Amino acid sequence: MGRTQIFLLAGSLCVLTAIACSENPNDVKLQSRSAAVISPTETLDQSITRLLALFPRNLDQRNVDAEGADLNPRATWDQIKKKYETGQSKPAHLVIAKRKLVALSDWVARNSAMMSPPPNNETRTSAGARLVLYMSLYVYGGPMTTPPAYTPGADATAGVVTPNAPATIVTPTLHAGVQLEAGSVAENTVIVVTQNPTPYPANCSGPLQTKFCQYPQFYTFEMFPHSRLLKAGVFNVCHVNSGDARRPLADHDRFSLAHAKPAIPANYVPGGKIFDQNGESIEVLPRVHQTFSTCVENSYASNSVSGGLGVLSWLGHGLQKLLTPKTAYAVDVGLGGLSFDMSPFNVLDTLSSPDLAVQSLSVAPASVNSGDHLTLSYSVTNIGTATGGLVPATIFLTGSAAVEGPPPVDEQIGSITIPSLPPGVTDTRNNLDVVIPPLSMPGSYRIRLVVGSDATAADANTANNSMSATLNVSSATNLGTLEGDDASVGWAINDAGHVLGYSYSTSQGTSRPFLWVDGQKTTIGGFESSFASASGINNLDEVIFNTVTTAGIPHAFRWKNGTVTDLGTVPGTDGSVAQAINSNGQIVGYSQTRDSLPRAWIWQNNVMTDLGNLTGGSYAVPVDINDVGQITGSGDVGVPGGPYAWIWQNGSVTTLTTFPGVTIPTAINNSGVVVGLHIEPNATTIHAFQWANGTVTVLPDLPGQANSEATDVSSDGRVVGYSFGPGEHAVVWQNGRVIDLGTVGGDTGFANGINGFGRIVGGSRTADGKTVATIWQAPPSP
Repeated sequence: MGRTQIFLLAGSLCVLTAIACSENPNDVKLQSRSAAVISPTETLDQSITRLLALFPRNLDQRNVDAEGADLNPRATWDQIKKKYETGQSKPAHLVIAKRKLVALSDWVARNSAMMSPPPNNETRTSAGARLVLYMSLYVYGGPMTTPPAYTPGADATAGVVTPNAPATIVTPTLHAGVQLEAGSVAENTVIVVTQNPTPYPANCSGPLQTKFCQYPQFYTFEMFPHSRLLKAGVFNVCHVNSGDARRPLADHDRFSLAHAKPAIPANYVPGGKIFDQNGESIEVLPRVHQTFSTCVENSYASNSVSGGLGVLSWLGHGLQKLLTPKTAYAVDVGLGGLSFDMSPFNVLDTLSSPDLAVQSLSVAPASVNSGDHLTLSYSVTNIGTATGGLVPATIFLTGSAAVEGPPPVDEQIGSITIPSLPPGVTDTRNNLDVVIPPLSMPGSYRIRLVVGSDATAADANTANNSMSATLNVSSATNLGTLEGDDASVGWAINDAGHVLGYSYSTSQGTSRPFLWVDGQKTTIGGFESSFASASGINNLDEVIFNTVTTAGIPHAFRWKNGTVTDLGTVPGTDGSVAQAINSNGQIVGYSQTRDSLPRAWIWQNNVMTDLGNLTGGSYAVPVDINDVGQITGSGDVGVPGGPYAWIWQNGSVTTLTTFPGVTIPTAINNSGVVVGLHIEPNATTIHAFQWANGTVTVLPDLPGQANSEATDVSSDGRVVGYSFGPGEHAVVWQNGRVIDLGTVGGDTGFANGINGFGRIVGGSRTADGKTVATIWQAPPSP
C-alpha cells in the first residue's frame, strides 16, 4: 500500500468515525462515578405523575398500546391505581392493573424519545426507564415504596418481553443488556435495566459481596412480575474506566460476569461457580458469546434502546477497535454470562488476589529498657488486584547476632488487625503502643511486623509481608517503690527470681525492706525506721534484714513466710548485723559494742554461735556464706596492714590477698570463687577482683572509667557490680569482658546481686533522677 492510499484510508476513517459519533441525538455520555445522586423526596405516585407530564398531549395519535387499543398514558395510570386499590380485596382487579401496567410500560419505552427535556439534565431514556421502574414498584411493591435514588446521567433502559418472541433489552451505551429466547417468560413481563448510582471510588469496590476486584459500571436487572426466567438469558455488563482510580488492574480477558448468589441452591446456574466462604456471596456465571452489547472502552454512546445500530455506528465501533490498543477491548463483543435470575450484575476478575505489602516500619524511641513502652508506626498497602479482608498481623521481638548465646528466636509481643484494603489503599498507623517484655536480655533487637501470618488469609505474594526495625534494648526493669516512698534499691535475688530490696522515703528519712515476687511487693517485718536494710535471701525465700533500735543499735532479723525471728546478739555485745544467708538457712554476720572491734558469728538451728575473730587477728567481718559452709570476709588476719580477704571453713582459714592496700570480699559462690574490691594504697583507685583456685584476677573497668567494684558472683562464675569514675554504671563481667547493663532512663546504675540464671538486681536512676530498684537479665553464657 502506497503512502497516498494510507492517507486516504486515514481520512476515510476520520470521516466515518465522525459520522458515527454524530449519530447520537441525545448525546448520552458514559456515567461519571462522581455524578450527582438524587434521592427523590416525593412519593412514588407524585414522581410518576411528574414524569408522565413530560409527554406532550399532542401524541394522541400515538397513544395506542401494543395491541392497537387506545391508550391515554395519564388516564391509564389513574386506571392502574384504582384497579390496584380494589385489587387488594378483589384479586381479578389486580390482574387488570398488572396487564395495563405492561401496556403503559411498553408505550413509555417506545415513546421516551418524545418527552420534554427532564429536569436535572436527565436523559430522556433514563427518565423513561425510571418512570417504568417507579410504576412497576408501585404495582408490585405498593404505593408506600420509597422511590430509589438515581443519577440523571445514568445508563438505563426498559422494555416489555412477551412469552412467544425473543427479545433484546440493551442500554443506550450498549454497556449492559440481556438477550432472551422465545419462551423465556410465562407472561408479558416488564424488564428494567438501571445503572447503580452508588459511588464506589476505591479500586475494586462495588455492590457485590466479594473480595474479587469489581470494575464499573454496575447495573441492576429487574423484572416484573418477580420470577425466574424459564430459559437462561444471556447477560452482559461492560467494564468502563471511571477516573484514574478505577483503571483495570488486569487484562480484560480475565473478566467474568457475576451477580449475587441465589439464596436457594437449586437456583444455581449450571456451569456457574459459587463463592460463599471468607466473605464471598456471589455466583460467577458461565461465559457465553454475545453480540448485542459492545464493550469498546470509552466508546461513543448510542441512543438505540433495542440494540440495533446503523451501518455507520457499527463502522464507528469497528474503526475504533482498529485504532485502539488490544488492552482496551479485550472483551469487546464477546463474553457475557448465563443466568436465570435478574439481580445486580457486575464484571469481576476472578483470578484477582490481594497482596498486602509492608511499606514502612519504625519504632520510637530507638533505645529502650526492658519493660518499657515504645511507639510503633507502619504503613501497609494492598498492591494486589483484589480487596483484602480483615488480615491478622503480628509483632515480634527478635534477638540479633550481636547478643551472645543460642540463635535468636521470635517472641510475639503484640497483634493487630489490618482492615479490609482495596487495591492501592494504604493502612497507616503512627501510635501503636508496644511493650518490651520485662527481663529481656540487653542487646540489639529487631521489631518485626508480619502481615497475614494466618495461613487462611489470601495474599498473592507473602514475600513482602514482613519488615523489621532495629531496636536497642537494655534489660533494666524498674521494680518501683513501696507506696508512699520515692526511692528503692534491689539488694539480692534467688534462683526463683524473687528479689529482696528496700524502699525508702527521702523526705521522711525512713526505709522498709520488701520482697518482690512476679511484680508484687510485700513489706518485710513491718519495720520502718531510719535504718531498715535488706541483707540476703535464699532459695527458700528466707530473708535476713537489719534495723536500728530506738537507742541507735543495729539488730539482725530473719523473715520467713511472714514470721519474723530476732537473731539475738553475741554475749557481751550491744547488737548484731546479718550479712548473708545460704540455702541451708545458715546466717553469718557480726556483733560489736560501741568501743569494740567486730566479732563474727553464725546462726543456725535457731542458735547464734560466736566465731570470734576467726582468723587469729584482732577482728573479722564475714560478708557471705555459700551452700557448702564456706565463709568469706575481711580482717587483719594477724598480718600488719589490711584488712585482707579470707575464706574460713570448719576452723581453717585461707588468706586470699596480702598485697598492699585494702581488700574487701563481697561474695562467694558454691565453687569457692570470691569477688570483691581492692583499694590501692594511695586510696585514689578501686578495682574489682576475682579470686579462684589461688589466682587473683583484676576485672576490667568500662572504657573511659578508672574504678570498679564487684558485688556478687553467680554459680556459673558471672560477676556483677559497677564501674565508675566518672559516672556509675551497673555491669556484668562474663566471658572475659565487661558489659554495661544500662539504666531505667537515667545516668546511674549499680548491681548488687545475681542468681544462677543471670538475673541481676540493684538500682538505677530514672530520667527524672530518682533511684529505683532495678532488675536486669545478663546475656547468656555459652
